Amino acid sequence: MTTLFIGLIKTCYMFLSRTITFDTSAIGKKIVMDDEKEFTIFRRVRIKGNESPQAYFLVRFKPKKMKPEQNVVFSLLPMMVFMGFTG
Repeated sequence: MTTLFIGLIKTCYMFLSRTITFDTSAIGKKIVMDDEKEFTIFRRVRIKGNESPQAYFLVRFKPKKMKPEQNVVFSLLPMMVFMGFTG
């Protein structure tokens, strides 16, 4: 069973054990989705020991009344939980 709390605890453990790294080589690159919308990568996380991931978690949303710079900071909050989930 995975809960938000457990996900956060696992993420904290991965940070402390240096399992999580931020891949800065991808920042600024453009990707085009299946629906032809283009996005710019502003953060890429890698989890050591999972060099060949079976899936990628791509999030695309734009909160109303939030500038892109604010979104970069805001997105750290949900990311802290999702990284601790299995899969």
